[in-house]
Amino acid sequence: MTQSQADRCLRILDLDNVTNFEARMVAEVKLYWVVYEKCCGLQVSVADTKAALKAWQEDWAALFGKIIESPLRPILTVRQMSPGLSSSRWASTSLTCSLIVNH
Repeated sequence: MTQSQADRCLRILDLDNVTNFEARMVAEVKLYWVVYEKCCGLQVSVADTKAALKAWQEDWAALFGKIIESPLRPILTVRQMSPGLSSSRWASTSLTCSLIVNH
């Protein structure tokens, strides 16, 4: 996947009949892209990763603030999203980076 493909997902939000579920799928794709960009490179910056995750949360806060039909809350643990990263690399940064989007 490329940046332009990830950005292309945003087009669905311009449709008149987009559902909450579809909008959440777009938000999820964008979240995965943030994780990919910030956590899958040769050097991972904890500060940059936290800032990018916070920016994503702020960008999508209105969507996740709406009442939805599912009681599940989206939970992403960056460590789970980045299985290729060694545990020692994460341990050395003392990063336990979980993002819980409250709604």
